[in-house]
Amino acid sequence: AELEPAPASTPASTPAPPVPTRARKPARPAPVDAGVLVLHRGGPHAGRIRRVPTDLARQALVYERDLAVYRPEVPARQVDTPEGRAQVWVCT
Repeated sequence: AELEPAPASTPASTPAPPVPTRARKPARPAPVDAGVLVLHRGGPHAGRIRRVPTDLARQALVYERDLAVYRPEVPARQVDTPEGRAQVWVCT
């Protein structure tokens, strides 16, 4: 009986060919609300400049601790401050 040559050994697993990928666009940063710069006039916060989120700066700012309410000056007025242009709000 003639012996047949043993089959050549084959690797147990062959790596799969790389899957082509599309270049991803960099993720866009979420929009940031810069808010509204408010200069307080009168009351316990007189002279304070504060950045207030836009959705809170629609009608009034209420400081419960100081029992102070600030509203936009009528007619609306803006002034230059060291932090930038600010809306003037008065204590009512």
